[in-house]
Amino acid sequence: MWGQAGVLYFYTASTVYRMLGNQVEPTLTLPCDEWRSLSVRSVWGNSPSEVFIAIQNYRLEQRVDDQGSVSTLPVPADSCGAIRILYFDGQRLGVL
Repeated sequence: MWGQAGVLYFYTASTVYRMLGNQVEPTLTLPCDEWRSLSVRSVWGNSPSEVFIAIQNYRLEQRVDDQGSVSTLPVPADSCGAIRILYFDGQRLGVL
């Protein structure tokens, strides 16, 4: 949860919400799967129009072991790691 100047941002694993007065609106909604391959990890900012959202970003990969058993494993979706930072300017989301 993070807020400033009468605007509050809070999140669940799959959605970031913005509360303005008595109105609550989703700012970001991620698809859900059993692995939570995409999920919100943190929200912070400098002002209500300069907000940063950290998301966990995994892709699911199927692997076959020596006995032929198939398992699904979450693997970082990017070679730089599994966390991505999104930027919200109060109107639009972008990737940093």
